[in-house]
Amino acid sequence: MVTVVPESKLRVRDHIDMVGAALLSSGSCLVLVYLNKGQDWGWGRATTLAWLVGGIALLALFFLVEMRSARPIMDMALLFQPRVSLVLLAGLLASFYNGVHSFAVDYMAQSPSAATVSLFHPWLASSSRFWSA
Repeated sequence: MVTVVPESKLRVRDHIDMVGAALLSSGSCLVLVYLNKGQDWGWGRATTLAWLVGGIALLALFFLVEMRSARPIMDMALLFQPRVSLVLLAGLLASFYNGVHSFAVDYMAQSPSAATVSLFHPWLASSSRFWSA
């Protein structure tokens, strides 16, 4: 690519919003640590919830700082435009559907069939029609 695409002569002096970058990375990291280690540490323990609450607080602070920054990492006003917010909502719903669908297919594949349930539990034979799809 270096040999095919010529280097641009355009140079722009700009700075990175270090406060916004630190808030975004720290908040995301704390939430991801909570999601990763919550099962081991216990989801409802106060020390575990502190990771989640701290991460959400830092992400909220990131939003507030970026709304007031002269050169933000991301223009937060974009989130309030209907075209952008609807696309983000559609992506979020598709992501949820993907997760639920993969869980549901695995769960249904492990469910016993109606014949198996009525064979091993004759007293369930009358209600076995509810087990089969």
